[in-house]
Amino acid sequence: MKKLIILVGLVFVSGCYGGEYK
Repeated sequence: MKKLIILVGLVFVSGCYGGEYK
């Protein structure tokens, strides 16, 4: 369960930073 939350959080953060720099 925790792995899923961490994975979703990581994808969310990556998407935010990716959108900022791209």
